[in-house]
Amino acid sequence: MKANRLSLLHSLFSIINENDKDDSNYVLAHYFLDHYHELDKLNIYDVSIACYVSRSSVRRFCKSIGYENFLDLKNEFSTYDDRHQSYMKYAKQGHFRQSLTAEINDMIIELNQRMDTHEVYHIAKQIKDSQRTIFLTTGTSAGFVREFQQSMIFNKKVIHLVSELYSDNELLQD
Repeated sequence: MKANRLSLLHSLFSIINENDKDDSNYVLAHYFLDHYHELDKLNIYDVSIACYVSRSSVRRFCKSIGYENFLDLKNEFSTYDDRHQSYMKYAKQGHFRQSLTAEINDMIIELNQRMDTHEVYHIAKQIKDSQRTIFLTTGTSAGFVREFQQSMIFNKKVIHLVSELYSDNELLQD
């Protein structure tokens, strides 16, 4: 599985939020978060020594969050750093706030044009009438869809969610 960096961050924060600070997974997740911007310079020996775990523990940890090994995890961080630099160049432009406001306003206009009442009704009816509803989403928007998924249970409707956060999902193969 190739997780994106935001999914990786989600995984790391989930681990530190849900585990005891003495747990080796907590220690590794915390270490990766602390060394977030320099991970590409680390090696598995440094990580295992700093976290007082074996190299095989580091490998198992990487596998548990969706990477084949430590090198795959490092490569994912390196890929993201390129995107991060591009984003920072965009964010530091002279009139960022005005540009961002204009982009948001354009999105609102487009949404108003695309999502007329008839379309919304049609989508809602399809969800209601379907025997099985599956949403495909990215990890970054999965939180919003998960809220929708949970609220739909009050309407006696089970919504399935598939994203890279839930990678080994048989729904994709069905």
